[in-house]
Amino acid sequence: MDILNQVIDFFGRNSKTPISQNTEINNDLEIMGDDAYFILLDFEKQFKVSLDGLNMDDYFVRELMFKYWYYKWLKPEKLEKKPLTIEHMAKVVEKGYWFEPE
Repeated sequence: MDILNQVIDFFGRNSKTPISQNTEINNDLEIMGDDAYFILLDFEKQFKVSLDGLNMDDYFVRELMFKYWYYKWLKPEKLEKKPLTIEHMAKVVEKGYWFEPE
């Protein structure tokens, strides 16, 4: 199985939404707060990559912020965070370390 499909399987394992390379982990899958931290920690271990340098606040809403609850309850289309795609995470696996999306 190629890396992209492995990453799709990783993030899609608990998703009710179909996953593709363009799926945004933070926006489309609604991953945020503590969930994002623990999922990415698991991602690091499973794919043996380093996510050092990833600023979680650039991509994920914190658990205790008003925006988190606003998003959870009202489901606006997008968060005000940079998108983080499945495709980018597959590229991170290929390189073996975190780098900013282009």
